[in-house]
Amino acid sequence: MIEKASFNTNSLTPFSDETSVRVLAEEFNIGKNKVGGIFKKLFEWGVYAHIRIHETEISEYWILNPYISWKGKLKSDSIFLQFANTKIAKLLS
Repeated sequence: MIEKASFNTNSLTPFSDETSVRVLAEEFNIGKNKVGGIFKKLFEWGVYAHIRIHETEISEYWILNPYISWKGKLKSDSIFLQFANTKIAKLLS
């Protein structure tokens, strides 16, 4: 996931809840039968979050926890605050 995070935002676009199991299995090199369980556990641990933004239209995507990897320049710490109480952030702090 770290390789796929966008610079400055940590977004994992084009991945979202709408991404097919087949695409996730291929992109992350895991079996199709394991995709659901793996991504459910990663979400529960706070490795990534689901973001929904409405500007001119609704955009949905995933964002990687910045406590795991941060590639951008920090303009505000709001992205870190979203992940502050996740299991993974507590383990890494």
